[in-house]
Amino acid sequence: FLLSFEENQLIGCILAEKRDQRVRLGMFVTHPTLQGKGLGKQLLEQAEQKAIEKWNITILEMIVISCREELLKYYERRGYVFTGRTLPFPLNPNLWTLKVEHLDLKIIEKSI
Repeated sequence: FLLSFEENQLIGCILAEKRDQRVRLGMFVTHPTLQGKGLGKQLLEQAEQKAIEKWNITILEMIVISCREELLKYYERRGYVFTGRTLPFPLNPNLWTLKVEHLDLKIIEKSI
């Protein structure tokens, strides 16, 4: 985990998880009031750099909800491309009800 704090308040985080010869980045979030101010870009760059240094990997991977076009465009601007692979969105009727039909998860990656 890479955590970002302002004073004693957590304002952002990202998880890097090694999977074979790639690293999956996830649980990426910034405080809503700080979005659009560069914090996410800094966190992502730091997570990528740390993963490369620690594990000497060549591929970074993320999984993004298909309907989040603005996120897919954000990651595309940072060098990520859609692999053509998708995963079904996990269903759990005890916890949530889908509000969007045909929802899936897109796998995107960035080659180093």
